[in-house]
Amino acid sequence: MKHWPDHYNFCTYFDQNYLARGLLLYESLMEHVPSSTLYVLTLDDVTYNIIIAKSFSNIVPIHLRDLEKYDAELLAIKSTRSLLEYYFTCSPCLPLYVLEKYPDIDILTYIDADIYFYDSPRPFYEELGNNSILVFEHGIPPIEEEKHGRFNVGYLLWRNDETGLACLRWWRDRCIEWCYDRIENGKFADQKYLDQWPILFKPIIISKQIARALAPWNLERYCVTYRRGKPVNLILFHFHGLRLLSRRRYAIYHAYNPSASDIDQLFNIYVKKLVRLSVKYTTTKKHNLRIGLFDSNAAVVFLTVPLLSKLIWNWTKYWTKSRNQGNKFVNSYQIGALQNPARESIKILFRYPLLIINRHIVIGILARHIRTSISNHLLKS
Repeated sequence: MKHWPDHYNFCTYFDQNYLARGLLLYESLMEHVPSSTLYVLTLDDVTYNIIIAKSFSNIVPIHLRDLEKYDAELLAIKSTRSLLEYYFTCSPCLPLYVLEKYPDIDILTYIDADIYFYDSPRPFYEELGNNSILVFEHGIPPIEEEKHGRFNVGYLLWRNDETGLACLRWWRDRCIEWCYDRIENGKFADQKYLDQWPILFKPIIISKQIARALAPWNLERYCVTYRRGKPVNLILFHFHGLRLLSRRRYAIYHAYNPSASDIDQLFNIYVKKLVRLSVKYTTTKKHNLRIGLFDSNAAVVFLTVPLLSKLIWNWTKYWTKSRNQGNKFVNSYQIGALQNPARESIKILFRYPLLIINRHIVIGILARHIRTSISNHLLKS
């Protein structure tokens, strides 16, 4: 019996800071799950306007105002939460809104915006079968589970039935009551509540395919196989906590240490794609990132002042170009390719003043030919 849909339905949310990540998620869906719809809760006007203007096929934008109009209690607690905590509170409200607004949806999958697909998720739907809920364990040590929860909020499946809707409504009510970015009385943000689902809601499936849906916190426990630069045993990866630090560097979630192959063939490739979309959909100068080389060890020094970072990068670029032009000039001089070395020395010094401190090579050539010109002039006299 077939246990996967003909058309897949996903929902996520992001603001302009995660716009590039969200659109990269969309690109991966269109590549591996072309028969799908992505319902996007746009958390600010900039994000909403860009998605509307670009008319992305298979994306259904939902403005935050529409969700708040639908759920008055969500709007009522907005002032009591930080921005991040309010986003967490939206986690159960969004899929509940989508399922009630679009009742023809059979199965709805929530995905975090920083997830990227490498293959079709059909095996997950086969695993869900005729059941109502599918969850994934974090795969972290028990002491961390106790703090942050057994299950990952980043990828969840609900069937649009009595159990699936009851689960969403219960989760939504708990998050309205308490959803803060701290550990308190057995609760943590929107996440720890999921620990109670296997007790409260059945039938529920705890996925056995965690090795096909990895994240930085469990990558060290599983081996990703690569073929021709692509992971062949992954369906998705959750790039949680990845930060672009500059035009060239990025940092990985906390202190986890991926292998060299994971860095080169997983993180670096994702970051290059992310930078491309960051440039394309830049909304402020702060996010105007440029494609560059990425260090394989991802060990970075974070410059907290963007202007300082920009000045250092431009200085390095200018010095490198000056040095290369100086070496090219000296090589041309040594093989006798300069018709007038003195004049050419002045021209290159005018364009690249830094060459005046480059071992005085260019100055030496200029001085030598000025001296030769003067000597020749005196001999003629």
